[in-house]
Amino acid sequence: MLSIKDFTSNLTRHARNTEEKRNMVLTILNSTATKREVRNYLKKYPLLKDVDIYSKGQMDRSSVSKRNKYSNMIDNLMLKHSTNNENNKIEDFHLNRPRSDLINKSKLEIKLTDTLRIAIVKIRQFRDINPTALKGIAFTLYKLIKLGVSPIVLLDTDKEVQALNGESDAMVQKSIANYHQQALTFINIIEKCFHKYEDDNELSARAIRGLFEQKFDDDRFSMTLPELLLIPISQGIVPVVYPVGYMDKGSKNVFLSSEAVLQCLASDLKSLNDRHRMDHDKENLFTIEKYIFIDPLGGIPSLERYKSAHVYINLLQEYEDIVSELYIGFLDTGERDQHLKNLNLLQKLLQVTTDASGIVTTPQIAMLNQTDRFTNPIIYNVLTDRPTISSSLPVDLKKTPLLNTSIIRRGVPVEVYIDESSDKSGLSLDSLLKRGALDLEKLKNVIDLSFRKDLNLKNYLARIKDNVAAILIAGDYEGVIIVTWEVTDGEKPQKIAYLDKFAVSPKAQGSTGVADVLFKSLLSNFENELFWRSRSNNPVNKWYFERSKGSLTVTGTDWKCFYAGKNYPSLERMKGYFNICERIQPSWNG
Repeated sequence: MLSIKDFTSNLTRHARNTEEKRNMVLTILNSTATKREVRNYLKKYPLLKDVDIYSKGQMDRSSVSKRNKYSNMIDNLMLKHSTNNENNKIEDFHLNRPRSDLINKSKLEIKLTDTLRIAIVKIRQFRDINPTALKGIAFTLYKLIKLGVSPIVLLDTDKEVQALNGESDAMVQKSIANYHQQALTFINIIEKCFHKYEDDNELSARAIRGLFEQKFDDDRFSMTLPELLLIPISQGIVPVVYPVGYMDKGSKNVFLSSEAVLQCLASDLKSLNDRHRMDHDKENLFTIEKYIFIDPLGGIPSLERYKSAHVYINLLQEYEDIVSELYIGFLDTGERDQHLKNLNLLQKLLQVTTDASGIVTTPQIAMLNQTDRFTNPIIYNVLTDRPTISSSLPVDLKKTPLLNTSIIRRGVPVEVYIDESSDKSGLSLDSLLKRGALDLEKLKNVIDLSFRKDLNLKNYLARIKDNVAAILIAGDYEGVIIVTWEVTDGEKPQKIAYLDKFAVSPKAQGSTGVADVLFKSLLSNFENELFWRSRSNNPVNKWYFERSKGSLTVTGTDWKCFYAGKNYPSLERMKGYFNICERIQPSWNG
């Protein structure tokens, strides 16, 4: 029975309560994040806790270096589970055929007081990245560890996979050996950055070989032994995974595509954790939190953002539209195909680990130091779980920067029911109810929770019944928007789109991006003209100011009137806005 009861580590990189970590994190959180984000971060990552992540008392904590300690653990593991204890068997495991039968007969038993939070980092064209950028990326990996994240690095070899198609086995083995040397060079570069520090502050990396195997009766590769990853992670060592797999059929090693490696890691690690949860009262052994793609091309480009990157991609809502846009022809074929490859791969990975996030950025951005002037989007996303700017900010505002980083999540679907009649006669609520498109109980619940008031549903429905311009629903009522047609006064009354209700469940506020997703969808459906009102003391007004074209105080009232859209309202139009803001009566009980 395979067990790792006999290994522990205090994982100082994840939990040491040092001034360096306090200063780095608290400076960022105090200047950029909400209190909710601070709480969520500290709840998930054991950064500022004085904890020993691994079970105590199982291993002598000697002064042996992490690298030697890791090697000793692996050797002991192999000795324990080899068919015999001859050293040549261990060497065979490391360099040639993996022993997948071990994992099939094993039961992983690692006892944690905190969950390992994993980030899988894929670096494309790493050979073309200059040493300065590599050192910067190394410092980012170091900071991730300090923040409680356990990075796993994959050096992309898709070019080799394509070039070796149809080549002889001898050529493949030569390329694998060449890759091994280049991977060691990469490891040496990032480790040398920290040689001037004490042992506790150095960054250590380790090449992980023999991790994947394809059996005779299987059409996919799978992990042979998860300890090959978990032991270095537990020691604060960064595993650099080799994209090489052993095939039972033909008894040979082959290069694997980055897609095959990442899908294998995602599915097998998730399966391992699911089994652990079944045996340990639903406690996580580890979770995959981030997929970080460091790519020279950067984030997924957007025409709306003048070919800079999408800030945030809600896959369940936007995937098909983004794919269609990439085929319009504003990119050359090679760039388009690589962006599609990144997007499609992240979609597959996020279908497996649905709560994770994807980050696509450039080497130059990934190496940024987190300062008052610069924001590293990788570090920032770990701290806040959101992009560095809001995706719903108007693109044409001078203060809205154009970025080359995309944050990608599986997200939530958004159902949009919109009145498309020429006379703006309004949606039929009865029709929506009959076909099950609208759930009034859930609608009232999310509005009540968001506004912290009790909606008089009967009175409200009576007021909007024949005037509903649109209803937008995010997920299972994590958020809703209701737009009504309101009629201006005067000799020539006109119907104008009015944002009547914008509600987001407290659980979905903040890093989930539901508010941004809904508001962005709202503005795209009412791109010419939209207005709304808000109490002058509403703390959300700052958020509205940033997303509106303008705002004015409605004279003699406690209302602020906001407007957005391509059409700039005339003075007469503004008067119409004001009259409507004054006229609409609240529909709350009490």
